[in-house]
Amino acid sequence: MADFKFNLDSISLIRADFLRQIDLDLSDVENKPEISVKVSHTKIQQGDNQGINVSLYIKVLVSNSDGADQIAVSAEMLGSFIISGEPPQKIVDYFGNINGPAMIFPFLREVIASLTVKANIAPILLPAMNFVTAYEENLSRQEKDKKPSSETVAKSVKPRAKRGTTKLE
Repeated sequence: MADFKFNLDSISLIRADFLRQIDLDLSDVENKPEISVKVSHTKIQQGDNQGINVSLYIKVLVSNSDGADQIAVSAEMLGSFIISGEPPQKIVDYFGNINGPAMIFPFLREVIASLTVKANIAPILLPAMNFVTAYEENLSRQEKDKKPSSETVAKSVKPRAKRGTTKLE
């Protein structure tokens, strides 16, 4: 069995954007925000040291019944990981699309919740994400398209929310 490890070096906020309508009216919003997720990774080599940078980007749109965006919030975070040993490329891809994003996600979730609270609206709490399913769906798409990619794009989802809250389930 090969001996290798992925160790977290840092997690950094790369960008965050927030937009809300000045005359925000959430009365006709169905509480079904659209969530888009993008994951990418890059293996890096510096001298004898190797690592992987994993990027996780999430965008949330809340629209009214007319389709006009009432709230748009997005953020991207980068996790830098040090690799000890020589893992096979398949393991690096797996880590970059599943394990790395899963470690970054709680921090990104908190950024989005904080941005909404600071805008004087109820926090948008992102639901748990299944990065394994997103990665497997991406692999299936790649096989159909025959295009290799180091990027996973989770399809937009419209999670259910309890009436009167912006907590997503």
